[in-house]
This record gives sequence, structure tokens and C-alpha cells, in this order.
Amino acid sequence: MVPTLLTEHAPGSGAPVIEVAHPTLSSLFGRSHSPPDAMFPPEPGFAVAGALHQANGGFLILPAAALLKNELLYEHLKSCLLSGRFIVPEQNPSYYRGAAEELLFPSIPLYVKVMLVAGPSLFQELHAADPEFSQLFKVQARFESTLPVEEAKRTYPAFLSGLARARNLLPLSRDAVAELIFHGGRLAESQSKVTSCLGLVAEVATEASYLAQRRGLAAVDAASITAAIDGAQRRGSHFRDALHELLTNGTIRIETTGAIVGQVNAISVLSDGPISFGRPCRVTAVVYPGSAGAMNIAREVEMSGPIHAKGVLVLNGYLASRFAQRRPLSFSASLVFEQTYEAIDGDSASSSELYALLSALSGVPLRQDLAVTGSVDQGGSVQPVGGLNEKIEAFFDVCLAKGGLTGTQGVLIPASNVDALMLRGPVIDAIAQGRFHIHAISTVDEGIELLTGVPSGSTRDVAAHGAVSSRSPDQPYPGGSVFARAEATLDRFYEVLLPLGRPA
Repeated sequence: MVPTLLTEHAPGSGAPVIEVAHPTLSSLFGRSHSPPDAMFPPEPGFAVAGALHQANGGFLILPAAALLKNELLYEHLKSCLLSGRFIVPEQNPSYYRGAAEELLFPSIPLYVKVMLVAGPSLFQELHAADPEFSQLFKVQARFESTLPVEEAKRTYPAFLSGLARARNLLPLSRDAVAELIFHGGRLAESQSKVTSCLGLVAEVATEASYLAQRRGLAAVDAASITAAIDGAQRRGSHFRDALHELLTNGTIRIETTGAIVGQVNAISVLSDGPISFGRPCRVTAVVYPGSAGAMNIAREVEMSGPIHAKGVLVLNGYLASRFAQRRPLSFSASLVFEQTYEAIDGDSASSSELYALLSALSGVPLRQDLAVTGSVDQGGSVQPVGGLNEKIEAFFDVCLAKGGLTGTQGVLIPASNVDALMLRGPVIDAIAQGRFHIHAISTVDEGIELLTGVPSGSTRDVAAHGAVSSRSPDQPYPGGSVFARAEATLDRFYEVLLPLGRPA
């Protein structure tokens, strides 16, 4: 049979790099039809090289998820790599998908480096489930989702300059590049880092160039970048706008003034495709004598995820450490996110739930002009959360729509989250003018004092405010403090249950 040239590499061209977006039998191993009569030469297309032939002596890049959709294809690729030779697959409908073709390639030596592109979770699953995977793919290279701002000051301008040339866009001014770096910081939720997903930045720059051209500008300015970002938000904001309308017209109740016992404003984050936005909601707590501790109503009706359920259990640990040293905790409580009809998960509202519980136990009302975000541990430390900017901006928008800013409204955030603050212009202006406030707190004690205006009763609090009455084993917290009032309520619950033999 007359030899057929499958592939060639020009001398000095370097090692081949072949990428296959949709790996199949023919795309990886090539294809060949039944050989022609020996008296006639083979026709063009008799044999077509596969990616393994083309990448031999170089590199082959494959998407792991797509490759694993055909397990037999994945197993045969491993066989080739382990043996170091091109092994012709057997005629098998699982490979051929019904194609009437037969591979007639010889078994040739194979010198190729295969790179699988996969997410961290898929890599970990393969590493745990397949010993041969660990033998073949020994090096893991991760792409960071963020890069430092100082590095971005070099890479963003270079990238945007190349993008403008490649897409025939208007040049970008310094202010426009600075605005895109700020946008990258918002996407990364950091003041010190920006996103390395430059495709998202490129989309904004492309639309901003179009808007600048419509305005007759010779270069893209910061206003065009802002307009492009706002336009993308507006096109995907139907759900957000509908929810905002329900909040502002009172259909979904949210209080932004006054003070209420056992109720606090929490803020969750919802997603509508690529758009994420904050959603203020009321968390309420009701306490009564019992031994069940804090009960998560959402969990009872199977609307709560495991992380949220864990957050509620952490609250019981915190309350036990504070109030169960002299006698058992003798209370039951129900916690609920009012007027929420979607599944709840995450622990970013655990501090809000704890404040509602402390208020219900102590009888001290909580300010409704403040919203709260942050998770809490059993020691009472407030921990960082995600979606911080969207949460703050959502409560800001609701306050603005419900009668305007009063000058006392604001949001309590974890002190360890301050680096994530990348707020939009109107919110920054209101904060600078003293019409809206961000309170960075580290502990539940600090938060409860801000929400109630009453000393918490902690050791730090005694040093700052002085004790109303001295501490004793029977009264571990200063009289009049939030913790002392909560302790008194728990004592009363214990006494109510004691004749019934219920406390344990």
C-alpha cells in the first residue's frame, strides 16, 4: 500500500501545540476508510490525522469535562499515554457512534504532553477516584482568579491597548482604564486585588467604545465605562427591579426607622444569571420557656441549606458559652427570614439571627435603621462574608426609596471585610456627607451595643461604661446590660420549667 502523509512539522517551527475543544474518536485518533484496491493509489482523504498525530512531539490540550463524557475514549487515551504508543482503538459502537469507519493506522511511538483543563473540584474527584490519573497527570497548575492592583496597573493598560487594536475600538483614556481597574476590584471584591477574568473587562470596554462613538468622542472616557456597566446591569435587572419595587411599596415589609424587639434587618444576596444583587429582609425571633434552643423554621420546612443550618447551631453554642455556666439553658426560640420564598443557604446572616435572639431574650429593641451582615463563631467573633458591596448598596437603595436618608442609617459589616468595600459613587458620596454609615465591627458585643444603644455587659464594656452593679456568681453581668437582661429572662424560664422537671 502506498504510504500516506498524515502530518508534518516544518524544521525550526518548534513543538506543536494542539487544542481540541470537543474530543471525539475521530478528532483524537483520526479516521481512515477501507483501503483502495492495491492497483490504485489511495484517494485524498483516505487517512486523516487525529490530534494525537498532530501533537506528537509537542502538547495536546483537552477539556477534561468534555473528554469524560465518553468514558471509553478517556480510558483509551490513558492506555496510549501509559504505553507511550499510538494504539488503534477496537471497532466499537461506543467509540464510533455508528460511523462505518475503520482505523488502519500503525502503532507508532507517542511522545506528547497532555494538558487537561478542569476546575479544582473535577481535578480532586479524578485524583481520588482514578489511580492512573494521578500517575499520568502529576502537575497541577492553577490560574488565580485575581491579581494585585499594582500588577493590574501594568497588565490592564497593555491588555486594553491590544484589545482596542484587535477589535478596532477607540483608544481608552487614563480615566477609562482607571474606571475599568475599579470595576475589576468590584468583581474581585477587594481594594487590593482585581479580577484576572479579562474577558469580563473586555466586554465592558467593547460596549463603552460603541457608546463613546455614538457620543462623537475620539477616545473612551470614564463616563462611557460607567454607562456600559450600568447598561449591562440594567439589561439583567428585571428580577432585581421587581423585588426593589415590592420592598419600596411595602408589599415586602422592611423597616428603615424606629426600633423593634426581636427583629433585625439582614441582607442576603440573590443571583439572576450573571447579575447578583442584595436583598434586605427581616429576621425575627420569638423566645419562650423550653429546652429546644434556637429552632430554624426554614430548616423545619426544608428551605434551609446545610451551611445555614450549621450557622443556627453555632448560635446555640454561643448562647451556651454566655448563659449556661450557672444552670442549663431553658429556652426555645423560633428564627425565621420573614417573607422569603426561596431556599436559604450560607451563614452570612448568623450574626443577624443572634442579634434577634439577644433582643428577644433581653427585651431590648433593635434599631431598624441599621442592617447587618456577617457570620459569627461560637466565641462571638464576627467573620467575613461575600457579596458585601451588593448588600450595602441594596439597603442604601431601600432607605433612599422609603422616604430618603435620615443621616442615621447604615450597615454593620465585619471589620475583616473592610478590604472588600468597593462601593458605587452615590453610596460613597452619601457616606462622605454623613448621610449613610458603615460600621465595621469585630464582635457580637460591639454589634449589639450599636443596635440597641445599651451596654452589652462584656468585660470590655464594663471598662468603658462602668458597672451598674458589681458582678457576682448570681449576676455575672452588670445590671441593666443586654446580657444581664437576657440572663434574667433565662433564669425566669428555668424557674418556670423547674417544677415540671423539664430543665436538664
